[in-house]
Amino acid sequence: MIIYPESALASIELVTSFEPREIVCAFHDIDGTHSLIRDWVPVMTLTTGYTARYGLPPDDLTEAVPLIMAHEREDFSVSHDFSIESAGLSALTQMEWAIRCGIQNGVIERPDADPAVNRQIIDGIWAGRETFPEIQEDPALTAWIQEKSSNLFRIYEKILLLMSRDRNLADARIHPDRWRVPGSMEFLRFLKDRGIPNYFVTGAVV
Repeated sequence: MIIYPESALASIELVTSFEPREIVCAFHDIDGTHSLIRDWVPVMTLTTGYTARYGLPPDDLTEAVPLIMAHEREDFSVSHDFSIESAGLSALTQMEWAIRCGIQNGVIERPDADPAVNRQIIDGIWAGRETFPEIQEDPALTAWIQEKSSNLFRIYEKILLLMSRDRNLADARIHPDRWRVPGSMEFLRFLKDRGIPNYFVTGAVV
């Protein structure tokens, strides 16, 4: 199968042109590309929403996980929007956003946090930034936020296993079509019918 630069759909921006070439194999990500099982947005919404509204959960997973999951049906619309907008940022940065929101909302006590600086970083993360070399902040505060972001990420991962992998995988065994990205199987068959080997790679928990 030969791919040509001029064959790209009008809706696709071709950043760098290339010579016509043969496709010899295809590598696929799984989550979000072919599978909907790892439904991370609700878990990110719940974890960040809880933290921004109620403060940091206990570091102990056995205490934190049920505490946060008890709020599963609560509306966290701002955190939901953030989860969508921040897709592509590191999960640790997403956790930092939640912690800083908790500080800003007064549910996480850090007297050494400058509200104006904290707000600037919150807005910057929402805009897609992950580092702020131009901002001067107390190193002790920055280190504390990094530590708590790591702890919160561990909690997020555990909830993700419970809510997405275990729950959704059980349903996917019965109703696989519900958990496939629409068009996924057709695309794979299209490639296979043209003799293109397909390989799957993922760094996810599912």
